[in-house]
Amino acid sequence: MLHRGFHCCEFCDNATGNGQICVRHPNGNWYSAPTMLHHYVTVHHYLPPEEFIEAVLNPIEVMKPE
Repeated sequence: MLHRGFHCCEFCDNATGNGQICVRHPNGNWYSAPTMLHHYVTVHHYLPPEEFIEAVLNPIEVMKPE
């Protein structure tokens, strides 16, 4: 989902994002994260919680923009 505003990286100011991803884990829980997550993982070595990673790799549903 895209948003009207945007978010700058709090650590390096070299990246911006303007949306979020929403996925549903096989246990039924929904998880959402900013699209900047890719930047935080690849550049700043952030490791999301294991359940979130499972939901992204094996979603049972993905919330799509309207």
